[in-house]
Amino acid sequence: MGYSKTSWVVLLALLAGTPVAFSQQRQIDTQIRSLGDAVTYSTATETYVVGYEVTLSNLGNNTVNNVRFVATTSVPGLVVGYKGTNGITCDPVSITDRTNTTTTVSCLLGTATAGFSKTFSIFFYSPVSTDIAPRTVTLDATTIYAEGATDNPNNPPANDTSYKSVSTVVLGTSSPAVVKSALTPDGGTFFTAPVDQFQSKVIVPAQQKSSSVKLEETPAADATTCNSQKNFNTCYRSLIEVPDVVFAPGSGNFLTFVLRVDTANIRKGSKIGRVVIRYSAPGIPELGIPAVDLTNLQFCAKDTNNNPVPNSNYEPCIAQANDFTRKGSLGFFGYEWFILNLKNGSFDIF
Repeated sequence: MGYSKTSWVVLLALLAGTPVAFSQQRQIDTQIRSLGDAVTYSTATETYVVGYEVTLSNLGNNTVNNVRFVATTSVPGLVVGYKGTNGITCDPVSITDRTNTTTTVSCLLGTATAGFSKTFSIFFYSPVSTDIAPRTVTLDATTIYAEGATDNPNNPPANDTSYKSVSTVVLGTSSPAVVKSALTPDGGTFFTAPVDQFQSKVIVPAQQKSSSVKLEETPAADATTCNSQKNFNTCYRSLIEVPDVVFAPGSGNFLTFVLRVDTANIRKGSKIGRVVIRYSAPGIPELGIPAVDLTNLQFCAKDTNNNPVPNSNYEPCIAQANDFTRKGSLGFFGYEWFILNLKNGSFDIF
């Protein structure tokens, strides 16, 4: 039997009673990803959310016990309250409401065998502030664990601690025409400024995934079509992103988009039936969903109860169109459309 030079050195050291340093056989890896690069400040009436996706993995060969993830969020001078989790149960350690500037939560994962990996999400309330200057939410996270009873006896028995800090979520968006938030499994309703020439809204039903939401309104780039249609003084594009939230055809779940144009932006002689709504969205190859580029949306088909239903081909359709410019109509907006689809995308209105 042959032995390497290294094997003989180790053997001689053991016979001589010399301590030998063995490499650590366990390693808990912590990866944290913010759900969105920025979040809009909450208001007295609208609540937005800061979210983090956490993945803890045992990259070593041994079992580790009492794995616990402890996270603290803070914003100088403001309050970041704990909202909840997805995929794990966590307990507030010291703060349970929005009356303090830091919030600490503790999440117990328990035993992690070799190869263990778990992904979960933690959510916090975006703080309320009348001063909407950009700030940064800082998340300080510590993963605490202890080695198992069958670990290498030469490893120290004390608890090991892995530290990770994330401070990449910016508070504040550039204008009321831009809204950003993390998305919890509860879903929610998100919309841009209600008092404007144009307003966008998305209604996300409850679903299993943690994600983010972004709404951004800009003037439509196609000025030629806008002028030729003669419906609006300014035509708008509404970019609505809800990444990774895609519903299966026939599931009964879908995204609802509401687009509104204020009366002040509607040109004299315009007719809601003459308005053109374009839609575009990139494909999702891993789900077999192709890119979509529609020149004009059509009305949805209806089920046996006369309710509009989304198309099964991931192309949006109009569930309802309302003209509030007619005499006797009530509403803050001139035109309004309810649009259904199984995924997100961009809408241009001409």
